[in-house]
Amino acid sequence: MDFIHTREHLNGGDTIVVKCSHKCHVRVMDDKNFQNYRNGFKYDFTGGYYATSPIRIVVPGTGFWNIALDLGGKTAKDIKYGFSFLKKKG
Repeated sequence: MDFIHTREHLNGGDTIVVKCSHKCHVRVMDDKNFQNYRNGFKYDFTGGYYATSPIRIVVPGTGFWNIALDLGGKTAKDIKYGFSFLKKKG
C-alpha cells in the first residue's frame, strides 16, 4: 500500500489542511487505527475521498494524529501535495 504520511500532535478543534494536485483519499487516525490501516486490518478514521483541494478536516480530539494521503491504488508521477495546520484559537 503506497501512501504519504505525516504524524502531528494536535488539539481537538484544530484543522488539518491538505493540498493535493490529484483526487485522493485522506484519512486522519490515532496511532492504533493507523497501525491497523498499515497492517490491512479494520480501522476507524476521519476524512474520506476528495476530488478537489484544499481539503479541511477538523481534528476530533487532542493527541497524536496520523494523516495518510493516498490515491486509491493509482500512481501519480508528478503529485504535488502539502500539509498545514490551523490551530484553534482559545
